[in-house]
Amino acid sequence: MRTFTWRRRLVYATVSLLLIGLIGVPGLALYTGAALPDATEAMATDAMVQVDASRWLVFRPLPRPPGSTRLGPPGTPTGLIFYPGGGVDPIAYAPLARAIAGAGHPVIILPVTLRLAFFDVDAASPVFATFPEIRRWAIGGHSLGGVAASWYARANPDQVSGLILWAA
Repeated sequence: MRTFTWRRRLVYATVSLLLIGLIGVPGLALYTGAALPDATEAMATDAMVQVDASRWLVFRPLPRPPGSTRLGPPGTPTGLIFYPGGGVDPIAYAPLARAIAGAGHPVIILPVTLRLAFFDVDAASPVFATFPEIRRWAIGGHSLGGVAASWYARANPDQVSGLILWAA
């Protein structure tokens, strides 16, 4: 009698886990923390920051206009590669990326598979070859994205000079 109860529990547990996986993962992919209106506005190119959303969300500082009060180092800046948090629209980080780029540092926000960064830990790898003019990189992320960034930094210490964790 005990074997029957044990087997029944095992079958119920297995079926439950399969259902959670079959329903939960696609449901999580459909759920997205929507970007606020100010994030959408931050996606526009202006005199200080060029925005490109073709492959990644790229926020590139433009050359300083004469008399500019923009802070930041002259010459080759440190770039930031940023992994979004789980279920969060990458555009939600546009105001932060714009502020960092406005200070003179390029920012690349990585869209990740199913909006879960741990499925795309190596998403940062092609960025280095795409932007060879940037010689120093920091990598970071918010929440689950910070976990993925730390995994990437640990596996690739020769490519990353700094790690930024935001609520991770």
